[in-house]
Order: sequence, then structure tokens, then C-alpha cells
Amino acid sequence: FKRNRALSTSEAIRKTVDVFDTIGLSVFTINGIDTALAFNPEHRAFLLSFVGVITAVGGGVIRDVLVGRIPFVLKRDIYATASIIGSVAYIAACIMLPREFARWGAIIIIILVRLCCLQKKWNLPVIIE
Repeated sequence: FKRNRALSTSEAIRKTVDVFDTIGLSVFTINGIDTALAFNPEHRAFLLSFVGVITAVGGGVIRDVLVGRIPFVLKRDIYATASIIGSVAYIAACIMLPREFARWGAIIIIILVRLCCLQKKWNLPVIIE
């Protein structure tokens, strides 16, 4: 069995796009939460998390629609779930850590969750294909 095969050009491009998409997802999630905190500094964890996830996932949906493909969030990929995990981690970490540490920690968590799921090919269950 030959395990080390060269990636085709389309696979390499897809993996590169996935990595940059994951970075964008993480940054937009945290920026959405920070923007919501700037307008309302009271901690409402659910609403802050909701705004962060909608900001990140909404941007990805707009991108996919403009490119003419089915949005990631409507597929089996772990996309919004990674954003939810990172937003909850960020909000919890803001209570215990300086915001800059919490921000970078949450960004890393989102990136690790998403890339791990892509690498292991973990997906959410699909009701209708």
C-alpha cells in the first residue's frame, strides 16, 4: 500500500482554500463578538455567541453564493459548529483572561477544531441529501 501519494492540483487548491476559509471563519467569529461587546458591554453569552456565529457563517454563505456553490453551512462539514465552540470558549475566557489572550486562544480553538474535522473527515449527520 502506498500511503504517500502526491496531491493533485485540485486537491491542493481545495485544501489551501479550506485553510484560509478556516482562518477567516475564526477571525470573523471573534470580530463579531468584539463588535457586539463594543455596542453593549453587558455580558449576554448567548447573544454574543449568536452574533459571532452569524457574522462568520453569514460571510461564508455570501461568499459561496457569489461563487455559485452550495454554502458550507448547508453541507455536512463542521463549519458553524466550530464557530459555536470557539465563540463559547472566547466568552468564557474573557471572564478569566485578558481579552487579547482570550481572542487568540479562541481563534486557535476554532482553527484546530475545523482543521481536525477536515483532516479526520468528521461530518455532521445529514437528514436529507
